[in-house]
Amino acid sequence: MSDASGGSLPARDLPAQESIYRTLLTQVPGALYVAEVGWNGRWLYISPQIETLLGYPAQAWLDDSTLWYRLVHPEDRDEQVAADEPDVTQPGQTHFSEYRIRASSGELRWFSDTATLVADETGNGWVWSGVLSDITVQRDAEEGMRQSRADTAAIIETAMDAYVAVDAAGRFVSWNNAAEAIFGWSASEVIGRSLVETLVPPQFRATHRAGFARALTGTAPLLGGRPVELKALRRDGTEIDVELTLWRTPSSNGQQLSAFLRDITDRTAMRARLTKQAYHDPVTGLANRNLFTDRLERAARPSEVGSGAAVLFVDLDDFKAVNDTMGHATGDLVLADVAARLATCVREQDTLARLSGDEFAILIPDLPSPDEAMTVAHRLQDVLRAPFVLEEREWFVQASVGVAYRSPGSGTDADQLLGDADLAMYTGKREGRGAVTLFAPWMRERLTRRSQLTTQLHGAVDNGRVGVHYQPFVGLVDGAVVGVEALARWQQGDGEWIPPDEFIPLAEETGMIHRLGLDILTRACEDMVQLGRRHPEWSHLSLSVNASARQFDDPRFTDRVAEVLRTTELSAEALTLEITEGELIADSEDVLDQLSALRRLGIRIAVDDFGTRFASLAYLQRLPLDTLKIDRAFVAGVHDLHSSAPITAAIVRMARELGLRTVGEGIETAAEAAWLASRGCALGQGYHFGRPMPLTGLVTAMTRSAESDADVRFLPHVVAETSLSAER
Repeated sequence: MSDASGGSLPARDLPAQESIYRTLLTQVPGALYVAEVGWNGRWLYISPQIETLLGYPAQAWLDDSTLWYRLVHPEDRDEQVAADEPDVTQPGQTHFSEYRIRASSGELRWFSDTATLVADETGNGWVWSGVLSDITVQRDAEEGMRQSRADTAAIIETAMDAYVAVDAAGRFVSWNNAAEAIFGWSASEVIGRSLVETLVPPQFRATHRAGFARALTGTAPLLGGRPVELKALRRDGTEIDVELTLWRTPSSNGQQLSAFLRDITDRTAMRARLTKQAYHDPVTGLANRNLFTDRLERAARPSEVGSGAAVLFVDLDDFKAVNDTMGHATGDLVLADVAARLATCVREQDTLARLSGDEFAILIPDLPSPDEAMTVAHRLQDVLRAPFVLEEREWFVQASVGVAYRSPGSGTDADQLLGDADLAMYTGKREGRGAVTLFAPWMRERLTRRSQLTTQLHGAVDNGRVGVHYQPFVGLVDGAVVGVEALARWQQGDGEWIPPDEFIPLAEETGMIHRLGLDILTRACEDMVQLGRRHPEWSHLSLSVNASARQFDDPRFTDRVAEVLRTTELSAEALTLEITEGELIADSEDVLDQLSALRRLGIRIAVDDFGTRFASLAYLQRLPLDTLKIDRAFVAGVHDLHSSAPITAAIVRMARELGLRTVGEGIETAAEAAWLASRGCALGQGYHFGRPMPLTGLVTAMTRSAESDADVRFLPHVVAETSLSAER
């Protein structure tokens, strides 16, 4: 050993040399050893660290030459014994090996053994000089990594999703079994091929190439860190829907891209079906209210450019008759046919929808004027005119159409536009079915008034503020008063009279007609009974009361009328119920049963406003009628040979043949009264004889008439103090 200057240390420094040597031994991380060649060769030296590593003191190794052989794991032993022979490793060469040794605790630990075959002290033999290092931690880590890689590979190979990886050139370097099953290429066929040319449909390849380089060089999460849906190409050329999850992975050549691709073709198809169900009508296949509203909201967004837009609200007239007669299944067939016909009138950019029941709507964007929308509306009516043939029977369906137009920058929102079209349709339907009506602001004003009147009418009905006026009808030959008609009259607190043709339909639509009608009937019966008791000379007068067809919807209507007669003590024979011809025709079967029951009680039945709907003779014969009241439209001016005169005369003759008495309504002149009398019309009613008046006014007028004429003729100049412009 040399000193710092390169010379040898003197003999007296041998203890110092030994101290340095021992210090070096303790700093070596492994155990140094010298051992004879052979599995049972003696251990000539082993450093103290061996006890720390395996739990056996160094002396145990020196005393037992077989200890090493017994501690080496049996699976590693044969290989290590064979390597211990001198002819395996040449002298001077270093031998590396790794094997397991069981520690005194019973734990197996991994060791690396680095040994060199050197000459022994005699120079005639060979010994191993080496170091044992504990590498258990490293081996465990390597095994964990190996197992992790194996697990990952197993997961990839058994995954339901396709796993692919491409290098920086965009060529496949990995392809699992699922990829083969989904796309039809085997791994051997696809490795090395271009991803773009293999999986990307031609129409998307340019976009893919542009994004590929950015994906490799970027640092942000790919695709925003979430899966995306796109189209992919199978080997047979068909396109499928896939969900792509993409990430970067390091490789020996830099970055590569790895991806999972899941076939979502079925899911996409299911989603499309669910979307169709959510946004389309199952009966007609048209857009439903949800989809229509969505498109309408987009079309109604504020814009100062472009053309206007229109909404057409289509409501089928009398469609209930189809369902009631043929059943809802047949009704659905009609609706589907209607939808197909309407579809021929719209453009690709328009939206035709079924909103509910027999209501349809059409959104027409890019219209320069409302005139074009009206043209489309009339075209809709034209295509519906041809009959619908169902079960060898023809059905005719007409529609009422409301049109609302929105000009650019008008500020009309979606709800208002649809509401305006609906309101226009409703307005037209009230005037006469089969109308095409363009929305006007006054319609909304009238709707507001109707809303206000609805609230006020509720209060008036609840508090009995709707009164009863009476209009006499007289014999046209002798002028004698034979009866009165009770008419509902409503005067508000501020003195305004609300016309009956405004509040009666409102009561019918809201259902208030049931209470209002029964209240008017009760008060009229009470008035007539009191009139007869106070003026016996007028006890013979009959009472006519209007009955709405909506009242016949109540299955107990007949019972309620009978109860009114019982409580007021009015004779059933003194009461006549009037129902309009149109209501009779619309609800013939339902109304017929109730009318027959009323007739059996002794109550008389009259058809009001006859002639407006032209009920057939056969139809009239089925009804238990007593009286036909000829509508005033067929009375006005008949004495001047008005065009309606032949029809009016025919109605009178027909009634006489059926055994029915006739009443001419709306008579305003003596000439009209005389003409009707000459044609055989028995009774008359109108301003010529007297306007509707309260009971007190009726009594006054009849008293004056009686005082001036012994025959109690009702003179034309005798009128009520209160007059109204409309009658009911």
